[in-house]
Amino acid sequence: QMCIRDRYNNIKEKGMITISEMIKSNLRIIRLNVEGNHITNKGARAIAEALKVNKVLIKFNLSYNYLQVSNLKLIIEVLKIYCSIEKNTTLKQLKLDRNKLGKEGTELIGPLLKANNTLEKLSLRYTDIADAGAIIIGKGLEANKTLIQLNLLGNSIKEENMEFINSALLKNRLTKQPK
Repeated sequence: QMCIRDRYNNIKEKGMITISEMIKSNLRIIRLNVEGNHITNKGARAIAEALKVNKVLIKFNLSYNYLQVSNLKLIIEVLKIYCSIEKNTTLKQLKLDRNKLGKEGTELIGPLLKANNTLEKLSLRYTDIADAGAIIIGKGLEANKTLIQLNLLGNSIKEENMEFINSALLKNRLTKQPK
């Protein structure tokens, strides 16, 4: 089992393409942390292609890349398949902090949560999620059975929408407790 940790090195496209090739050729990589590397569209596309091949990734951190939704879309679409009930793979933790999700990005995250069979921790700190996005995430969580930790720090979400999300998370936590 291997980990790739290349944080805050400003690797951009070329570096992400190199890392993606490593992921494709070494299927034992279980942790990928590329936080703070200014990943662009080509880099996001390369990572998405690599994720189609790697079926053992447990932790994935894409935080602080300030990715736009168009760049995240490729990756999230692959993750939606990667974490689906049919695939039954291993991704347990996903961090997308400080990327520009907004409502459009949560429209991708909501279906990811619905299709998810493995993800337990999701961090979306400071991702420009407002109330409309929070409702989408909450609806995704209603169908989700595995997520037990969600970090939404730094987003402008009203209390009633946070209560909606918290009740879904609580349901998952209670379900996962040993009897």
